[in-house]
Amino acid sequence: MFAGSNEDAEDFDDYNVIQRDLKVDGGLRPVREEDVIAIRNKAARALTGRLCRYGVAADHR
Repeated sequence: MFAGSNEDAEDFDDYNVIQRDLKVDGGLRPVREEDVIAIRNKAARALTGRLCRYGVAADHR
């Protein structure tokens, strides 16, 4: 059977405990919504540029 992920939201508490006990930063930290939107937009522009360059984008502007 296909499993889309090895971790789900129920694992976050366990993961945070491991980070605390081992004193490591595993990347689970809060971020501002504005920062996420800005990074996603930057990634979308970069991907669109590549797709247009290779002629596979739906909209060639």
